Parts: sequence; C-alpha cells; structure tokens
Amino acid sequence: MCDKKNKVLFTNTECLVLSPEFKLPDENQVLLRVPRQNIMYSSNLENIVPSGGLACLIANATVDESNKWHRRLGHVNFRNLNKLVKGNLVRGLPSKIFQNNHTCVACQKGKQHKASCKAKSVSYISQPLQLLHIDLFGPTSIRSLNHKTYCLVITDDFSRDFIEFYGSKGIKREYSNARTLQQNGVAERKNMTLIKAARTVRY
Repeated sequence: MCDKKNKVLFTNTECLVLSPEFKLPDENQVLLRVPRQNIMYSSNLENIVPSGGLACLIANATVDESNKWHRRLGHVNFRNLNKLVKGNLVRGLPSKIFQNNHTCVACQKGKQHKASCKAKSVSYISQPLQLLHIDLFGPTSIRSLNHKTYCLVITDDFSRDFIEFYGSKGIKREYSNARTLQQNGVAERKNMTLIKAARTVRY
C-alpha cells in the first residue's frame, strides 16, 4: 500500500488507507517521524528528542536505572527528573520515564523533617533576657565609628512594647517556639533545604 504512494493510518480500532493526495492539516500534530529503510520502519527511541505527547512512546526505565540517575543528579525529585527528560536538558540522560519506587534510603534519612509547629497565642516570657532574638548582618557599605562593617542586632522579647500598637492596627501577634527553625522565615527554610540536599549527597 505504501509502495503505491498511499497514506496508511493505524488507530486502536482500525487501519485507514488514504489517497496519495492526503495532507496533514497541521504538522505540529506529528510527534515522531521514522524513515523507511529498505522495507522496514525502524527507530531507536534512545536517540530521539522527546516533544509534545511523545512520552507515551518512551519506554519506562528499570528500577536500577531510575535509582542510578536519581543519585547521579543529586537525589533529584523524580517529577523534576522526568521534566529534564522531556526538555532534553541533560546530556546523556536516556529518553525514558523514570518512576519512584520509594527505596532510596539516603532520601529517607536526609530529607526527613519535623512535624510543623503551630504558633503560640500566648507568650511565656516573664522576665528580661529570657528570650533574645539575635541576627548578624553585613558587610555594610558604610563603616561604623569603630570601622566595623558587621552589625549584631539583639532584641529582647520581654521588653518589646508594640503589643498595644499591634492591636490598634488590627495586627495579630504570634509567638514562635524556641529552637524551631521551621518558624523562622523563608531564609531559614531555604537553609534547611540546602542542608538536606548536602546531607543526602553525603549518603
């Protein structure tokens, strides 16, 4: 049929033989082109660049292969690993679908975290210097009188007198638990992410 220049279309329910004048309405619907060599159509899916919905044509990676690339790329999330495959962003990464079998011991050890801590509604600080908030920033572009470029900020939680001001402005004040990095803002959570990644790679 093809030798007579006819177009042949296979679906899951039937095979259509189209006339030689048939043309695709949209070339963007073509997911894969396989040239004919001799009397066979053959293609190596390892050497093609996936695009569009071509993922359905790509074979699943084995468990060992999935774990190998998972560790090789710094214990990356499998969802992001498949995004790398789809975008052809890593040289040498096979065009396969990687699946997580939840057997990575390093991820279980390195990425475990504490349960989230609820904010306290009442402060238990009863005297000055019982709880201090300390932060060091710098170097600054302007030096101090002693020619220092770093500044240490210490805030006493007991002596802060903005409680009435907060209430008048409709601002709810919340107290964080001591020694709880999960409640210390975006910067600390980012630090924990980097620490977990470094700890995981170490395993």
